[in-house]
Formats: sequence, C-alpha cells, structure tokens
Amino acid sequence: MSELNADVKFVRFFFKLGRVVGIIPLYTNKSSIKKKLISILYLSVLTLILCSVFILSVWDRQVIYKTMKLTNEVVDFLVILTNFVFILTIRIGNILHCRYFSDITETCEQIDCCLKNAGYRVCKRHIIILYLEFAGFHSLYFGIHLYEFYYRLMNHQDSFLIWMMYLPSFMKLYHQLYVINLVTKMNYIVNARYKFLKQCLENIIRRDKLNVGSLELDKKTLNLDQIYYVFKLLFQLVSYINILFGWQIFFVLCCTVLEILNIINFIKQDQMWSVLAVDLAYGAIYIISTIAIVKSCDDVQTSAEQILMCCYTSQETLKGTQLENEILRFAKLSRPLLPQYSAGGFIIVNQKVLSSLFSATLTYLIVIIQFDLTT
Repeated sequence: MSELNADVKFVRFFFKLGRVVGIIPLYTNKSSIKKKLISILYLSVLTLILCSVFILSVWDRQVIYKTMKLTNEVVDFLVILTNFVFILTIRIGNILHCRYFSDITETCEQIDCCLKNAGYRVCKRHIIILYLEFAGFHSLYFGIHLYEFYYRLMNHQDSFLIWMMYLPSFMKLYHQLYVINLVTKMNYIVNARYKFLKQCLENIIRRDKLNVGSLELDKKTLNLDQIYYVFKLLFQLVSYINILFGWQIFFVLCCTVLEILNIINFIKQDQMWSVLAVDLAYGAIYIISTIAIVKSCDDVQTSAEQILMCCYTSQETLKGTQLENEILRFAKLSRPLLPQYSAGGFIIVNQKVLSSLFSATLTYLIVIIQFDLTT
C-alpha cells in the first residue's frame, strides 16, 4: 500500500486524539482481548462519571428553576437531557462500531493507492488551513468557556455548585466540536477525491475528441473501470461515516435548535451585557458549526452528482463513438452509488436541512412566546 496523503493523516490524528480523551475506543480490530477489555472498562468508567455529573447538574439546577418560567425550565432541562444523550450516544455508538474507524483508514489507503498513479496529490496549503481551523475553533471554545467560568466564579459564592451545573454543557460542547471537526475533515477528503475523479473523466472525454491513443491515456489518467472502482470505494467510505456519525449529526442538529431557544430565553431575562455576550457567542458558534457540517455533506453529494452530470452532458459530443456506450454504462452503474448523508435515518443532510431547522426554531419560539403571554 502507498503512503497516506496528508489529509488522511490529519484524520488519523483526530482518531488518536479521540482515543486519548475517551471518545473513541483504545482498541482496534487487531487488538488483543485484554486490550479490548481494558478499553471498554476505561470508557465505562468515563460514562459512569458522565452519568454522575448529569444527575448532580440536574439536582443543582433545581435552585435556579424556582426563579424561572415554566418554558425556560422545560427548554433548559431538554438541553441538559439532549447533551447527556448526545455524549452517551457517541460513547456507546463508537464502542459498537469500533471496527469502522480502521475500515475508514484502510479504505482511504486503497483510494489513494489507486489515485497515486494518476498524479493525485494533496496541496500542503490546504493541510495548513485544516490545522489552523482546528486550532482556531478550539481556542475560541476554550476562551469563551474560560471567560464564562471566571465570570460565574466571581459572581457566585458556591463555585462548586456553578461548576457542576455547567460541566455537562462544557463536556457536550467539546464532544460536539470533535464530531463536527472530524466529519467536516472526512467530508473534505471525500469531496476532494470526487472532484479529482471528475477531472479524470473530463480528460477521457477530451482525449477521445483529440483521438489520443489509449496507451498515452493510461499513463496520464484513470480509465473508466478505475474511476468506477474508486467511485465504489468513496461510496463505501461515506457509508462508514454514516454508520459512525449519523446519530451524532442528528443530535448536533437537535442541540442547535434547543440551544438557540435556550439562549433566546436567557436573553429575554434581565441580564448584564457580559452574560449576554457569552450567550450570543454560543449562539453564533452553534449556527456556524451546524452550517459547516451541513455544507460539507452537501458538497460531497453535489460533487458526486456532477460526475454523472458530466457523463450525460457529453453524449452529444460523443454520439456514435464507442466511448459513448462506455460512458453511459458507467453512469448507469454509478447512479445507485451516489452518496447520501443521513442524520440517524431521520433526515437527509443537505442544504434543505438549514431552512427546516430555521423554520422549526421559529415555530418553537412562537409557541414559547404565546405560552408565556398566557401564563
């Protein structure tokens, strides 16, 4: 097998980071039974700690619930409950589907091995941007959390109570940041390779017009059989991403709606500008993160569809040639392999989801306002 490209190495770095913080199991397909048991025990202990933190957080929040309206209590409790289920889903799901992390790396290696002979390389500038995005998002999250904790610590006597109340939110935010970064970076890998396949297909069509010999063609680009093989591998890679992160994407979308509603509820209350600034910053982060993950999924689907569109639009110029039949056959075989991201099997993740989320948030907000006016 050939050496992995830099963007795949970046995703492997994410996998290692996830193993350190307990999001991804420590073992792999080839690990011994002893290592698997230790890994499961390690994740189980972290999960028990998480459950304890959740229970203490809900218990401590009863103090502030007495001063809040009913709608504020319900939304805030739903946020905490969703946070807990979200983190629990990540841990349990990753244990059940642990082998797919290795399958993702192996599939990426097979894809890059096929594309290497065609001259596919990852631009170093893009990798630098990936690392800068990673560092920037983490710095932003950490800065906001640090400011918020410092402010609440300075304005409340019981610092332990405040810490326990907001610890689940902090944990969920970093889990969500990890999932969003990982999914968007893997989608970047898939999208870049779909675009390269489109270039190879266009080269085949263009060379056929110029009557370039097949020997010269094979040296400089992939043939249709090779393109179809890589197309299947990319579809398989998207399937692995769906299995691992489908439910997690679903909870990211749910958390976004609930957090925005919760932030609006807090903004409606009489608070200082320093607190409102934190709430607005969280709201902006949730919106940007959701747009990023939805846009990355939509870009992958669009890039794959453009390959088939290239086949159909070339029929006129290739009419009557042998390549026309081969192109149409390739398009027919590839159509069932178009990638599609699903959020837990409930929602197809594309740009239409953003309008649905906006409508749902607006609807729930109107219901909350009407309920507050009648009570």
